Amino acid sequence: MSEASQIALRTDGQVSDYDWFNVQRGDRRVGKVRALVENDRVTIYSMTIFPEYQGHGYGEAVVERFKAAYQTIVADRVRPPARGFWEHEGFLQDGLGNYVYAPGTRRQGSDAEG
Repeated sequence: MSEASQIALRTDGQVSDYDWFNVQRGDRRVGKVRALVENDRVTIYSMTIFPEYQGHGYGEAVVERFKAAYQTIVADRVRPPARGFWEHEGFLQDGLGNYVYAPGTRRQGSDAEG
């Protein structure tokens, strides 16, 4: 089992308009996520994996945890350097600068019949 697959997402108890998650591996915090959970949808406003832990699959592991827990995931206002990450994770652009993951949806302009 990879190191990244052993992460935990723990709410950090901050009083805020957002839901904050610590990305933990054992007792080490390797990152942080600022999101908003609404029923079966989560909007990710920021996801930070600390520099010393980048490149080890922690970001992918966080996204996989969210995919397992929520029907729809929105990555809000994705910056150009991060677009490749979200595309690699199966997210599609919504035309507003966001990337969306929702199983069963298809790419706009696709010729496939659904």
